[in-house]
Amino acid sequence: MLYKQENITLVDEVRKTGRGNRVWIEILKFLAVLTPINLIMVFAGEAIKAALFQKSVINEEISMIIQLYECALGIGLVVLYCCSIEKRTFMSMGFMKRHVCKQYIKGACVGAMLISALVWMGVLFNTFIFNGFNVNLDKKSIFLFLGGFLLQGFYEELVFRGFFMISIIRKNTIFVAVMVNSILFGLTHGFNNGFQVLALLNLILFGIFESIYLLKTGNIWGISAIHSMWNFIQGNIYGFNVSGMAQSQSIFIFKISNCEIFSGGTFGLEGSLLTTIVLLSAINMVILYNTALQLQ
Repeated sequence: MLYKQENITLVDEVRKTGRGNRVWIEILKFLAVLTPINLIMVFAGEAIKAALFQKSVINEEISMIIQLYECALGIGLVVLYCCSIEKRTFMSMGFMKRHVCKQYIKGACVGAMLISALVWMGVLFNTFIFNGFNVNLDKKSIFLFLGGFLLQGFYEELVFRGFFMISIIRKNTIFVAVMVNSILFGLTHGFNNGFQVLALLNLILFGIFESIYLLKTGNIWGISAIHSMWNFIQGNIYGFNVSGMAQSQSIFIFKISNCEIFSGGTFGLEGSLLTTIVLLSAINMVILYNTALQLQ
């Protein structure tokens, strides 16, 4: 048995919600749902800019913060679709009621440890050189980014794992569901600045890790926290680009070597070979941990 009984409960709950469809139908349905939701989010963001800011004061930092907070609308729309159209239960999306705070805090710690291991591995190999603290730090912006990344991490995990992967599981194997959602997760970053093959591989590996973690814990809280902390700490604590998006506010400053295979180039850490090593190790650890539980 690959998963604990509590994790199979999530799969069983999902398969109660309908017979599901073949993979290619689920992909088309997913794109048909996600595209208008993202367009609505973009229009809402532009409306907020027009209502609250003059064009002359809108910079990349303000635009990114608004983009992150648009995810609150996206979360509501995805939940509305799943509940009203697919007649899915909250449990079938991973909204388990037990140990919410515990699972979220645990996930936040996992996310922080993974990205920190990656950064300090780079320091060890002289890929990143610590260059002190940011004396021009805007503390209000840091807290705004934290709130935004909490929403963004939750939105992406709800979309790709809680909605898409779980929909595929209804009719297909867990392996197919994990791989398909992870590959599509990687491909959706294809238009980001600095995107390249190694970045795609690492995003797929991140998706695989998050998928396995969801199936292991049976809830969406942990993977949302991992995703949010991975992005926030990467960008606003350590100061690296997040999936090609430059960060204007960070606590630490690092000098980065010109060796793109280790630094990730303009895409950031997620385009680095170091990330490949960390994520492969994380996937192996979560699988081995789960296997050990089955032997007890």
